[in-house]
Amino acid sequence: MRKNPQQKFNQSNLFDLRMPDTDDADKAIPTGYGKRNNGITFDNSIASEPEGITEIRTYFKRKPKDLLGAITTARYFELEKIFSTGEWPDSSVCPEVYTDEFNNFKNSVQEFTNAIFSDEKFVESVRENSADRDKIVACVGHPTKWDKLDALIYKTILKDSILGKTTYHDKLFSFILAAESRAAYLFLRDKGTVKDNPQGTCSLLIDVGSSTIDVTAAIQNSRNYSYNDGNNYLGVRIIDFMIRDWYFEQLKNHEKRSC
Repeated sequence: MRKNPQQKFNQSNLFDLRMPDTDDADKAIPTGYGKRNNGITFDNSIASEPEGITEIRTYFKRKPKDLLGAITTARYFELEKIFSTGEWPDSSVCPEVYTDEFNNFKNSVQEFTNAIFSDEKFVESVRENSADRDKIVACVGHPTKWDKLDALIYKTILKDSILGKTTYHDKLFSFILAAESRAAYLFLRDKGTVKDNPQGTCSLLIDVGSSTIDVTAAIQNSRNYSYNDGNNYLGVRIIDFMIRDWYFEQLKNHEKRSC
């Protein structure tokens, strides 16, 4: 984390990373995967070669708190304290996370994460680009509308994955969480797409994903103030489904008129 908010990132510390199952650097992986011959296959390969795919998992990038059921305000703060330890709680302490639905969510997040960071080409890319570094830090983005408890639960889940290891192929290793709206803004600023704002001016970045829309507004002043907002339940995928359903309805109506 930068001590001076006005200090620019050292771009030599960042590099373009080609993710598994993609040909272009910096291209994201849709949060979906399946299994073929007991191995993990990512979303792009499922779409191009669906034969033999089993146990397809999607929609696991969701608010962890949604899976807890109805909880009181007092219980909310109890859970914040429980998950702030960073250790996965026992069922006697937190029965809310010992349901089949939550267990499937937890396993999917960990399996997806482990598959990415164990991919041979991904590992080689990280190794090449961090050859002169002593430590690697992974930044995991989460939807902007997640609150503190959502982030704490998600971080605790990830600690039980490969991200929770203290080393990654002979390098010191750690990970941090960041709101996706803020992460997108900082990424584009590092690439030079977003310029530093002159004093007193502001900029707006809208990050439209498949399942979320995240917004960051930043104003350049003595505090370098930023405002983050978003919607966890509106994205391109949902809009696509709405368009699909509308056309299906039109086809049905057309068929009825033709009879």
